[in-house]
Amino acid sequence: MTPTLFLIIKIWMEAAHKNFMYGNYAGAIEMYTKLLGSFPENTDILLCRAIAYIRTAQYDPAIADLESSEKIKKTFQTHLRLGIAQFFKGKLSDARSNFKDARGMADSDSEKTLISSWIQKCACEEGLQSATRLNQSATVPSSGAHEETKAQYDWYQSAGHVNMVLRVRGCSRETLHVAFGAQELEATIKLQGDDSKQYAYTPVSYTHLTLPTTPYV
Repeated sequence: MTPTLFLIIKIWMEAAHKNFMYGNYAGAIEMYTKLLGSFPENTDILLCRAIAYIRTAQYDPAIADLESSEKIKKTFQTHLRLGIAQFFKGKLSDARSNFKDARGMADSDSEKTLISSWIQKCACEEGLQSATRLNQSATVPSSGAHEETKAQYDWYQSAGHVNMVLRVRGCSRETLHVAFGAQELEATIKLQGDDSKQYAYTPVSYTHLTLPTTPYV
């Protein structure tokens, strides 16, 4: 590589990094892509573009870049970022495998702690997905004036919220009251035609629910 070519590449990389630092991820991706046109096996550029893809929730191209980089050179950062991209893509088994590979390459306690937290997130997300697939049901007590009313519910967890879907026949927005306790959610339902009794239903305790936060990548 001639000194002139080296200088040109350095200028382009600095410009791409500047776009990235200022949040212009599309501009950074465009410049990294142009650089990769000349240096397709440069793992540093592949890693940088992959991180920019992750920041813009473009997980498929991020995974492609990181897998290409991994074939050339296996590093802690490559396995870490690949695991993160696979986690958000929902490929939890693949993500956990890459996090374990990264843990084996960790040089510091902070890196090991970071990886352990991601492995725990994978386990938590797998548990939540399993719970969501279960068609849980519960019985709301009958007053005698009505037939036994069945309540069905599902719940799932996103990056920032726990979402509850409760299905009860004969219920409208006006007849439903939701209250949040210290360790539980309570939905009180007043069925149509019954002015004397309300039906309290506590679908799930959220004592042990963990809300993951979006990582800085």
